[in-house]
Amino acid sequence: MKRTSLFRPKRTAISSALSSGAIAILGVGLIGGILLHIPGLRDPHTLPKVLLVVFCAMLAALIFGARVLVVKKIQLRRTPVDAAALIFLVVALLAWVLSGNLSHGILGQPEVFGLSLASIFGAIAFGYMSAQHAARGHVLHRFIALLVGISGIVSAFFVISLYAPTHIPWAHSGAVNVLTQFASVLGLWIVAVIPITLAFAMHRTLSWWARMFAVVALILHCLAVVSIALPYLYILVAFAVSIVVLSAWQHDDVVQWVRAIGVLLIASSIAFAVAGTPNMLKGDLPAELTLGNGVSTQITQQVLLKDVSTFFIGNGPASFGYAFSLYRPHAFNGLEAFADRIFWQPYSTVHALFVELGFVGALSLLFVVLLGSGVLVTGISDINARKGRVITKTARKIHPEQLHAVALGAAWLVLTIGMFVSFLGAALWMLWWWLLFMMCVAFAMHTKRLDQVKEISVSAELKDSFLVSFLFVSIVTALGISAAFGIRHIIAESQATAGLHAASAPQMIEHMNKATQLRPAYGPYRASLADAYLQYARALSKEDTITDEFTFAMANAVDQAKRATTLDPLSYTSWDTLATMYSNARLFTTGADEHTLQQLDSAIALAPTNAQLYWRKALIHIDSQQDAEAKATLEKAIQLHPQFVSAYAALGDIYERLEQFQLAVKQYEKASSLVPGNVDITYQYARVLYNTGERDQMQKAIEMWLALVDTHPDHSNGLFSLG
Repeated sequence: MKRTSLFRPKRTAISSALSSGAIAILGVGLIGGILLHIPGLRDPHTLPKVLLVVFCAMLAALIFGARVLVVKKIQLRRTPVDAAALIFLVVALLAWVLSGNLSHGILGQPEVFGLSLASIFGAIAFGYMSAQHAARGHVLHRFIALLVGISGIVSAFFVISLYAPTHIPWAHSGAVNVLTQFASVLGLWIVAVIPITLAFAMHRTLSWWARMFAVVALILHCLAVVSIALPYLYILVAFAVSIVVLSAWQHDDVVQWVRAIGVLLIASSIAFAVAGTPNMLKGDLPAELTLGNGVSTQITQQVLLKDVSTFFIGNGPASFGYAFSLYRPHAFNGLEAFADRIFWQPYSTVHALFVELGFVGALSLLFVVLLGSGVLVTGISDINARKGRVITKTARKIHPEQLHAVALGAAWLVLTIGMFVSFLGAALWMLWWWLLFMMCVAFAMHTKRLDQVKEISVSAELKDSFLVSFLFVSIVTALGISAAFGIRHIIAESQATAGLHAASAPQMIEHMNKATQLRPAYGPYRASLADAYLQYARALSKEDTITDEFTFAMANAVDQAKRATTLDPLSYTSWDTLATMYSNARLFTTGADEHTLQQLDSAIALAPTNAQLYWRKALIHIDSQQDAEAKATLEKAIQLHPQFVSAYAALGDIYERLEQFQLAVKQYEKASSLVPGNVDITYQYARVLYNTGERDQMQKAIEMWLALVDTHPDHSNGLFSLG
């Protein structure tokens, strides 16, 4: 008689409970990776999503380890892309270690998403852990239902806020986008989910309410895409839906009217792509600016050709902003208001990947793409082959998991194409890896060539026990550190955001001090704190006497700016901030001008096409009466930015001081032509004309002053000049 263990049923129950817990955690990660955003941060979307996905992936790994201890065996579902994903992660880690700025590489800059180490690790780990628990059909079905439902909610928020903003209290400020700050990224997400939603609604095994749920979500998705109204989104919709419809076309076991919706969706997408979206359907969305393909390619080429090391492993994760500062074209000098945020986004994720991870990183991701494409082709061919063998024996049927696999593959292809035509945000980056692993799992259910399960028994020997315990403790430790670090980081961001919006300098100092205490190694916080101390010192300088408090504020401003350059040496803004501090301390500190010029030279070395930096350097030369140096620097600024009004005015002042009045007139004439009607430029232009001493130019100056005081009766300088 076979002996059974009394503990086996208990172990089975514990194992099942742990599996259910891991699935629930992964579901939370999927929901949070879509919906989670925390108001009060500079970017309320990116940082919370990245941290939650990392935390859920590690917690799922911890539960997986606990299950190993219970069942005494390790059962891994291997996919064809596992090794390639690991190689890509190793390359990203190597690029981070060898980069010049480790603190930025972990999470990137909170206000601008890049391929940070946390986003890369979190996306791969989350996708891999989901694959380990989605091996059963009903689990995969739950994940897909969750994705469809949450994406429908996101689309509903977006659509309702566009079409009924006056009736919805939370929609009064415009389009509500809880996924990302850019409508184009939301559109790409929805396009990827549309084929999954269609496949979900197509099979007859669904109850009527579940099918209605999917159809409503599909309608909301379509409304959101039409509201965004980008032509390439329509093309991607038609492409992805065509794959699903063609896969289900020869099968009887699908809902015919849902399939008809798919055909209508294809036709409508093609029509909108060709003829354009009707104006009545377009949403009133703000314009989105990003680097063009040519500019992104130029920056990528210059980074890769910088040196051998950069060619192979890039600048490091989340470093595209540094490359933009170093290699941006002259044309961006007229767009300083946007440069800090919008233009840090390359044309596509592929460009960012080349810059940040180099040729090896791009090649390793290409390897992942090739393997994923191979899985898709193999899976579809095997499904079609099996269909051909059984079609004479049974009705033409398709299993739900087969249609899900095709839909997941179509969605993954959409995002893969999207990498070349758009910049994926944190949520889309996570979705790309998740779809890749889910596609492998779904096809493996019906394709033996892709079904690989590795099972390793864990004995009670000391060696195995020690290894499992070590891995378990390592995961627990990493999980605790990550949770603590993530919470501190979010609190620091909230304090920094509050400081940037503070009503007074003391309040700004208070908030920025708290932010630097929570994240002391982050340079931008130090630079903002330096600016806060400078504002406070300026307020104190209005008093009659210089107090110790003023001296303390200026000293702190310089000290914090110095720390910013140490912590963030590759950012030109850090050196520019330090130059500003020295420039404001020049009346109270000897040698401040020399220090200012040194810091500006450091900033120019990191942003050689930034005309503003040359203009600021010229002002220091002007104050020091170094006219030759000032002229050369201003001419360089004008060369970089031919519409730079302030540079022409400063150059005119130099010529006037040198009594070269006609040259001064030419500079102010150019400045006046660029900003006609500007009060200050008009007054200064007239003054220079009058100082030439020539009768006709003096008469022209008087006429300009008369016109000036006629439109601005309280202009004191104009009235004084007229006597």
